[in-house]
Amino acid sequence: MNVRILIAMLGLVSMPALAQVATSELRDRQNGGTQLIDGPQGPVNLTWGQNRQLANASDYKVTIADLDRNGDGVLTLDEVPDTHALHSEFRLVDANGDGKISAEELANWR
Repeated sequence: MNVRILIAMLGLVSMPALAQVATSELRDRQNGGTQLIDGPQGPVNLTWGQNRQLANASDYKVTIADLDRNGDGVLTLDEVPDTHALHSEFRLVDANGDGKISAEELANWR
């Protein structure tokens, strides 16, 4: 038997076992993590999930009062700083498309 075919067959036979171990570990650690698994071609380092704390997590805790510069009880795009997560998502949060974000629309964003 050709050596290349034999190596390929061994790799295919071991892949389901590797996938099963990886799937089981992923289920066990919902918040993400890293694990070293010995694979058929050597060790494999698996990393999954996201950082536990997003860099802009505080942006998603904002209230109307935090950004409402003119005190009218709603937010317009010019009241939201360019670097704030809400600025890039403004049109999505403004559900009725009136160019203003109400407290209800902001609450639905979180």
